[in-house]
Amino acid sequence: MKKIVISIILLFCVGCGRPFQVNINSISSGKILSGSKCVILPLDPNIVTDQLQYQEYSSYIKRALEKKGYEVTDNGRESKIVVFLNYGISDPHESIYSYNTPVWGQTGISSSYTTGTINSYGSGMASYSGKTTYTPQYGITGYQTNVGTMITFTRFLVLDAYDLDEYRKTNNAVQLWRTTAISTGSSGDLRFVFPIIVAASAEYMGTDTGKQIEISIYENDKRIKEIKGLLGK
Repeated sequence: MKKIVISIILLFCVGCGRPFQVNINSISSGKILSGSKCVILPLDPNIVTDQLQYQEYSSYIKRALEKKGYEVTDNGRESKIVVFLNYGISDPHESIYSYNTPVWGQTGISSSYTTGTINSYGSGMASYSGKTTYTPQYGITGYQTNVGTMITFTRFLVLDAYDLDEYRKTNNAVQLWRTTAISTGSSGDLRFVFPIIVAASAEYMGTDTGKQIEISIYENDKRIKEIKGLLGK
């Protein structure tokens, strides 16, 4: 029975793919204009909206915001909210770690048995010859320390939402909310990891988490397919 349960768990984990840890921190002013029209713009002035990478990444944010009830438009004049999008990936970081592996060897004797023969002679004389066989016992005799290296990247997403109506009236930039999502891992392919980060943080965009929270999401999660617009295809 235990073997069956373990097999089911292993099959389930294989189907899920690799897990990703995403740290999310979202803060809000409490003035959430949910349902209002909003426009997404790049925070980096060097990024133009017709760049293919930006268009792909902003399409993920668009789907996430629409799930939260926002109406995303390309017309800034009709929008009440502007959401500035910032994203990036760090240079590779190399770290050294150590780990122990067990050393196996003989730890003792688990059992023994003796066999022999008795040879008899005349006048009640006899001799005995025998052989004792020992069964060794094996186990962990110690540990060996090994050293390895690990290459990791930090991938991040930042969304800053501002009240456009207030800016038009008073020329003041009033922040409505900010959501940050950070993931550290071995993949240096931001294009691959970015929709995973968006899917993990979509539920918390525009909310107040009160603190940084950690979300675990697998690469085959259906929420990622939804963010990429692949559900039903």
